[in-house]
Amino acid sequence: MLTYKEFQPSKALSDIVLRYYDISGKSSIENPYELSAFPLVNSSWVFHYGDIIQVEGQYYPTGNTLPRQYMLGQFNRPIFIKHNFGTIGVFGVVFRAGSAYRLNNNSQLDFKNLSVSLEDIYGRQFRSIPEKFFYAKNSVERVNIIEKLIKSCLARTDSQESIIDDVVLKIISNSGEINVGFWAKAHNINRSYLTNSFKKKVGLNIKEFAKIVRFNHALAYWKQFPDIKKSHLVGAFGYHDFSHLSKDFKEFTFNKDSKTHNTDDELALFLNNKR
Repeated sequence: MLTYKEFQPSKALSDIVLRYYDISGKSSIENPYELSAFPLVNSSWVFHYGDIIQVEGQYYPTGNTLPRQYMLGQFNRPIFIKHNFGTIGVFGVVFRAGSAYRLNNNSQLDFKNLSVSLEDIYGRQFRSIPEKFFYAKNSVERVNIIEKLIKSCLARTDSQESIIDDVVLKIISNSGEINVGFWAKAHNINRSYLTNSFKKKVGLNIKEFAKIVRFNHALAYWKQFPDIKKSHLVGAFGYHDFSHLSKDFKEFTFNKDSKTHNTDDELALFLNNKR
């Protein structure tokens, strides 16, 4: 049986970290460790302190074996992981959109749709973290370990970064609506400078970011109100029509390896206009 625990960051890191999670237990043929993640605008640190995980149906450049520790960049396609047996120990850090830039000052485009060893990015200090997690008494101790590490990696924030943070928050709070020209004028900066800075700091261009945000907001709303009228969902989230919404949903849930959409039966029927 697998146990999932979620933790909030300390106040000092709340503007950078969205949440921590810790997954532990045994995986078997009858009860496999499965992860299906739809496109997100958040990057993550992931640490495997259990058995090395062999996976199916996803795109990591390391092949079918997940590394012990890696940074998972922003991704604009779904991820599917399945592990049939062994001891599972996975600790993750989910960063707020655009905030991971403060930890390495590298263009986040370098990590888009990739998993990159944290040791390659930050150095040998990350090599021992999975072992420390393995011997930690509990999840809270793991959170304390990772918070010290994050603080040691933090770089200074300049005024231009705060502008991008403001744009990120506006897009998220407006469910994916964008007005690049208005934001550039409001902050007294060039439109192209804003879009290029956004792409470098966030790892996605503004339109791509907004498209994923809108998808996640609409999906969450549909899950809460599955009997909602199609026209209402389309209008509420600014889609041109239902075929536009359906196209985006299918794009972000399609598993190319199994040639199937990773959605539940009700959502599949909804997207295919069968209910």
